[in-house]
Amino acid sequence: MMANILRSYITIKTHPSVRAQELKMETLAVEQRKKDHAAHQLLETPRKNEDIERELRPPEEGKPVT
Repeated sequence: MMANILRSYITIKTHPSVRAQELKMETLAVEQRKKDHAAHQLLETPRKNEDIERELRPPEEGKPVT
């Protein structure tokens, strides 16, 4: 799991256009995962940078949080 978090951090810091990544915990069946890999894995979601950044941005002064 730490490897997935570290890989995402490095991607965000070094990739010229990736500014955010969302990881989601998935439980993979034996036939879905690589040999000797864990059943529970953090996998990247297809969400766009802009959507993730918008969700993380603090609300504007005086506007309700939606």
